[in-house]
Amino acid sequence: MKRWKRFAILIIALILISIPIAYADTGGGGVAIDLTPIVQVVIALLATIITAKVVPWLRAKLTAERYATLTAVTKTLVYAAEQLFGSGKGDAKIDYVMRQLAGKGYSIDRAAIEAQVRELTLDQQTVKAISEERPPGGGE
Repeated sequence: MKRWKRFAILIIALILISIPIAYADTGGGGVAIDLTPIVQVVIALLATIITAKVVPWLRAKLTAERYATLTAVTKTLVYAAEQLFGSGKGDAKIDYVMRQLAGKGYSIDRAAIEAQVRELTLDQQTVKAISEERPPGGGE
């Protein structure tokens, strides 16, 4: 909140400083106000705000979306490899996932793929434990 107060004070100060610059003599004894310097100050401030706040926010958002997409694609490929190769053959499955990701333009290390494999294993163990707890026929 203090940052916004400082920012508002800065804007007001810049506008007040630019007001005397805006006065121009019309030559006929009257005074006209040229608002061009004030508009320039406002545009410069808006450009600074956009550069300082909006651009980093967009970069972070796009990076987070790209990471989420990469995680989803990796998870899908790990599940597909499990279906294609069956149990065992862990190195072949990881190589398959790495090749598929490279084909899609993603670069990922082996540890991240192994983390997805571990998550798949935990999911399978959870499903198995839940199915063993329920009586046959699905009744509660």
